[in-house]
Amino acid sequence: MEIENIVNAETLDKAIAEQELQVKILEQELDKSVEYLQQHFVTMMLRSMIPKSAIETGITEILNNEKLKDGVSRLVNTVTDFTNKFRKKQE
Repeated sequence: MEIENIVNAETLDKAIAEQELQVKILEQELDKSVEYLQQHFVTMMLRSMIPKSAIETGITEILNNEKLKDGVSRLVNTVTDFTNKFRKKQE
């Protein structure tokens, strides 16, 4: 409702209600945007700072690195063993 269309208390109340509705809609949109930012901040930051080709090259090198594969495998085995021991103590 346009401000110049407000001629009495009834039209003022209607204009206020419309504005309050618009505020709620904008707050919901802002909440969604903030939630998206919280969920994707690190990824967006890294993508903006590191070229895609460097990321792809880095991932390829990491996947082909035998020492890293062995280290990750040992870590997974250690965590699995610890979890199994913890479960047995709980039973």
